[in-house]
Amino acid sequence: MDSRAPSRLKRSSRVRNEVANFLRLTQSHPHNLAAVIACGKAKLATAAPAGSLYTSGRFRSQLKLARHFAKKTFVLSAKHGVLDIREEIEPYDVTYPNGIFASDKSLQGIQSLQGDFPIVFLGGNRYFEVISRSISSDRLYSPLLHLNTFEAASFSKALNDFADRESQTRVLYDFLEGTARRNGLYEFRRFPDIQKIPHQGVYFVFDPSEPTSYSNTLPRIVRIGTHGVSVGSKSTLRTRLRAHFGQRDGTGNHRASIFRLHVGNALVNKLGARKNFPDWGVGMSAPPDIRVAEREMESCVSEYIGSLLFTFLDVEDLSSPQSGRAVIERSVINLLTADSIPVEVSSNAWLGHYSVVEEIRTTGLWNIQHSGFRYVRGAMKEAYRVASNPVFAGV
Repeated sequence: MDSRAPSRLKRSSRVRNEVANFLRLTQSHPHNLAAVIACGKAKLATAAPAGSLYTSGRFRSQLKLARHFAKKTFVLSAKHGVLDIREEIEPYDVTYPNGIFASDKSLQGIQSLQGDFPIVFLGGNRYFEVISRSISSDRLYSPLLHLNTFEAASFSKALNDFADRESQTRVLYDFLEGTARRNGLYEFRRFPDIQKIPHQGVYFVFDPSEPTSYSNTLPRIVRIGTHGVSVGSKSTLRTRLRAHFGQRDGTGNHRASIFRLHVGNALVNKLGARKNFPDWGVGMSAPPDIRVAEREMESCVSEYIGSLLFTFLDVEDLSSPQSGRAVIERSVINLLTADSIPVEVSSNAWLGHYSVVEEIRTTGLWNIQHSGFRYVRGAMKEAYRVASNPVFAGV
């Protein structure tokens, strides 16, 4: 159904680290961050504002991310020094080693950057050497200095993708607020009493102790899932949710639920109880004596999952990796976890920080499959089309 599956390639660790550092800076200085972009050789033929004069793909991409994340944006011109992007100038032909590179005088326009606010500088070594003569190092963050040309382009792409992901995440939460109003928002502990669960669908799990800035009525999403996407599978949404819920007596079987497996491993780590549960997660089945020894931890898992909330989409279709349910599941996971840089930050108290799986600790979701790959723009449009199509809702 959807050929736009997330790329299996991941960005280099250097790029991901610089993106993460950049986002931490923007999140800690949301109201006073400034960005300075090195000018480019490619220009318009006529006078224009500095933000419009330079035409290279590199400059346009960096300008886009600067406008999204920074309060003010400037250009470091080889001829004019520091320019506000709104300042109109004529095209010019000045490059290294002339212009600002040859002058030992104070950098023209540098007064615009005086203050105690942090500055992100998007440019190479030669431009950095110029601006660093006038700005103290504790105010200047220069992510591109550590990246090659290919990585610098990947850095800009990842941040522009992140900006789009933020916008799409707001749309997602609006959509799920409506879904919860129509289909209900339930505590997992109430699962046995819920009658209206459809035969097939996609479920969304929320943690009441995890806030989100994207919704006033829903807490943060911590898991997305479906069921039976292999050809011929007879699994239903109810049987999948029942496996996560466990038994009415408060126990369960983590070997039948990957969700329970991950939660249990995190609880074992948090409690320092690995020696008490050495066989947790070992094998697809276990003899009765091991199952009995694990009942205490299964109960702890059930208690945690029981405190979570969930809602669901009714999506009935043929079971296959290309099914509408699979499209929704992987598209939402990709939106929230692309590049292993979560669009939402988990709280320090979130249980997932004790997970044995780095992807869970990093992304804030109890998901591994489809997690952390490169962002697929437009994939959510297909997901919404599937979710809103009555053909797939069994109508």
